[in-house]
Amino acid sequence: NDTSEVPAIIESNGPIIAERFMNFGSDLSSGPGVQQPSRVWYFAEGSTETDHKTYLLLFNPQSAKVSASITYMQNDGTTSRQTIEVPPQQRAVVTVGDALPGKRFGAQVVASAPIVAERTMIFGPGSTSNTGGFHTAPGMPTLSRQWYFAEGTTQQPFSMSILVLNPNAQASNVTVTFLTDSGTSLVRKYAIPPATRLEIPVNEVVPELGIATTVSADRPVAVERALYWNGDRAGTVGPGALAPSYTWRFADGRTVDAFQEYLLFSNPTANQARVSVDFILANGTRATQTVLMAKGSRYTMAVHQLYPGQVAISATVRSTQPIVAERSLYAGTPTGADTKGGATALGIPEE
Repeated sequence: NDTSEVPAIIESNGPIIAERFMNFGSDLSSGPGVQQPSRVWYFAEGSTETDHKTYLLLFNPQSAKVSASITYMQNDGTTSRQTIEVPPQQRAVVTVGDALPGKRFGAQVVASAPIVAERTMIFGPGSTSNTGGFHTAPGMPTLSRQWYFAEGTTQQPFSMSILVLNPNAQASNVTVTFLTDSGTSLVRKYAIPPATRLEIPVNEVVPELGIATTVSADRPVAVERALYWNGDRAGTVGPGALAPSYTWRFADGRTVDAFQEYLLFSNPTANQARVSVDFILANGTRATQTVLMAKGSRYTMAVHQLYPGQVAISATVRSTQPIVAERSLYAGTPTGADTKGGATALGIPEE
């Protein structure tokens, strides 16, 4: 191909799982694509402060041009808007800093016809020379009163935030519950004004701990979790799950060349969960791991310790109770000199 910037559509004559893996500077991104276009997309994370650059990628699969209205909502309730036209079967790249410099924000995208919207952020020291961090994630096509995250840590060197976007014309009351490996929990409550983004610095709430997170709201909101480390040279951001599921699937995975892979499980139910993970290794060999999870707890499975040296490894997670499953990939040890970033992604639930 003679171009380095292309959107992609994957079609199959049967159900498949597709993920995308990208390297940039000292960081990487990995995660599934969206299953269908939508007229509305939400993003809870975004920044054009200091060395942060945010881009919105709008792909129009239609045969006619599409108009998209973008509303930016800041932490103080200030809003601003811009309109973008996306040519047929092409994508538009919105450099948010041109319209909204020096701000932290969430965004709502409303299009005249279904499109696909993603967000890419480049940040940290070296971001102007492609040696900083980056992450890419799709928007959220729907709001929800419940959001679930299995991955999360405030242990060194990680800085964690929960981002909540309230695009409603009314205030929203939010309850955030942090779950630990031992099954203990901590609850915090917040009130978010209309058209406002809330940023929760989790390190200040639950210091030095691995956690899963559940967010409940009295109005539909959009929620993402942000993890930054390596002096802001690496990071990963993405939305939570709308609901727990009995089955989760992951197409991507690797434990070769210093890659570390973790599977993270959250059991938000009031019952013990028996979780079985079926792996397909690089040579086609199958392997299984089983764990028991206490009610209201999280669990971390270090896949690279179980199956080292795998150039590719996929996983299917099945549970006796509905749980949430995510995968984290790190290129090198996050605390070591060999770190080259990482990415966290939700599995694909079986409906």
